[in-house]
Amino acid sequence: MNDAPRRPGGSEGPEAVARLALARAMAATASGALILEIGPVVAAEEGVRAGWHVVHLEAWGDRAAFLRECARAFDLPDWFGHNWDALADSLSDVQQLPGTLVVWAGARGLTDDVRATATEIFADRADAGPAPFLVVDVGAEP
Repeated sequence: MNDAPRRPGGSEGPEAVARLALARAMAATASGALILEIGPVVAAEEGVRAGWHVVHLEAWGDRAAFLRECARAFDLPDWFGHNWDALADSLSDVQQLPGTLVVWAGARGLTDDVRATATEIFADRADAGPAPFLVVDVGAEP
């Protein structure tokens, strides 16, 4: 049996490396964003394994479609205003411990301006704390 440590990127494949990167980020209770070669199911499994609150966000298209999906995924109240300011305000209330893992499929299917604004709002929420907020772009497209 070989007891040598395994190097990321070796024979493990990209999904195993991505799984390790995600597990390490959650273990460090990191906030932020990752783009990983990992399927949404595998990413969610890692989040559940770590005890994090997992949000499945499957959004592509225009701003209205994205905001509708955010309302569903984050279980926002009926009075959610379906605009960028309302999303930013609502995400400040997402404070589950040990953290929230957003498994974001379809980010690359959004229009450029929608993806840029959404990414900025997610980054602001990740920076604001106090509970960790980690967004993983799993690369799935419609």
